[in-house]
Amino acid sequence: MTLYQANHTTDHAPPHILVMEDEETVARDLEMELEEEVYDVDLAFTLAGDLETFSNNDYDLVSADLRHQD
Repeated sequence: MTLYQANHTTDHAPPHILVMEDEETVARDLEMELEEEVYDVDLAFTLAGDLETFSNNDYDLVSADLRHQD
């Protein structure tokens, strides 16, 4: 059982996280680890995709690659 699972009942939606990362392997690894901990994860690989995804959803946390290449 994860820390999140131990502290929350099933009637709450899991935290929603956006991962903005241009390296797909890194993004997929983060997604896998976060989903294993019961987080709802969206990925964006390009700056245009990042901005569109971010502005069309509500996120509890955003992980951004500060050296994003596009």
